[in-house]
Amino acid sequence: MKKVITGFVIICFALVLFNCRNHNSNTTDNNVDIVTADSSCALNHVMHKAIKDCIDYYNLEISTEAEKEEKPLLMFYFGEEKNGDCYLYVIAYSAYLKDFIKGYTYVDGYTVALHANDAICGRDLLDLDRFISYTDTVSGYRDQSYLEGFHEPFGIKYKVINPDSLLFVYKGMF
Repeated sequence: MKKVITGFVIICFALVLFNCRNHNSNTTDNNVDIVTADSSCALNHVMHKAIKDCIDYYNLEISTEAEKEEKPLLMFYFGEEKNGDCYLYVIAYSAYLKDFIKGYTYVDGYTVALHANDAICGRDLLDLDRFISYTDTVSGYRDQSYLEGFHEPFGIKYKVINPDSLLFVYKGMF
């Protein structure tokens, strides 16, 4: 009986340890499986909630079901002000800036890209090693240089208090 209990405890412990190594499998239109990083590990729980809040905000702002079918690229980046405050910007947009994308992951079927800048604050909300490496394209989206006209993205701005806490600042157009 002791061996059974010990074995059960070891199996449970191993499952907990290896949980973040799980990968999701998505199927494209060509029925090719793509292995994607598990967003619950690439983003900490606070960051994951901020992304989901932006998804909810996007779905509230879009009026027709046809428009909802075309999921935007969700980009996020961190900004630091002179007083040392750190801010997180989560933006829904139809294109990306190829020179600034450092990696991406998926949350609820949405592509979420890290738009890197010089700010180093907020990096403790991420596990950068778990992002999918960006090479030259993000599947299903175009580089912003191909867009014509003016496009104003919208999203949510948060103040980063600590790795477990974000403070809502603004919701709207950027």
